[in-house]
Amino acid sequence: LFASVVQVTTPAVRTRSLALLRMAVNLGMSAGPAVGGFLAVHDWTLLFVADALTCWAAAVVLVLTLRHVGRRTVERSRGPAAAAATPWRDRPYLLFLVLMAAYGTVFFQLMGTLQLYLRDAYHLPENGIGLLLGINAMIIVAAEMIVVRHVEHLDPLRVLAVGCLLVCVGFFLMPFGTSVAWAVVTILLWTLGEMLSLPM
Repeated sequence: LFASVVQVTTPAVRTRSLALLRMAVNLGMSAGPAVGGFLAVHDWTLLFVADALTCWAAAVVLVLTLRHVGRRTVERSRGPAAAAATPWRDRPYLLFLVLMAAYGTVFFQLMGTLQLYLRDAYHLPENGIGLLLGINAMIIVAAEMIVVRHVEHLDPLRVLAVGCLLVCVGFFLMPFGTSVAWAVVTILLWTLGEMLSLPM
């Protein structure tokens, strides 16, 4: 989906377009963790049923909205410039990929181990974890487009570096407290880092 957005937007609006897509994703995620937490409290099977239904709905929406883009993308990708370009000769890009892989290893803990950590170390129930993670999504929906508009004129690599640092600091601080308030502070830190880094 993100690759599709890149291919149908111009560089001038690409960062904002990706931020807008992330806002739409997080709009769903602001309700998703909370709903998922409540479903898990009642019956874990409901969680899997809801996941399957939303995945099928997303597939239908993608087919209906992006089918007209596919042919243009294929034709453009067969051009001479695409054939000549290769990432294996671009050393700065390869270094960037290595650094982004390290960043992703930290950031995407929120998709798996963070929930377990909040349960075991902070002793939160599933619905409490869902509401807590919903804070991240609600902040992104409310503020990411504003943040992107304020930083898009700056050096993207510097903004990205600050964002990555904030994400790492946010996760690093989690073991130093076990209260809900402390968890909120750490979430605010890595949420700001996420808003600065991922759209860039």
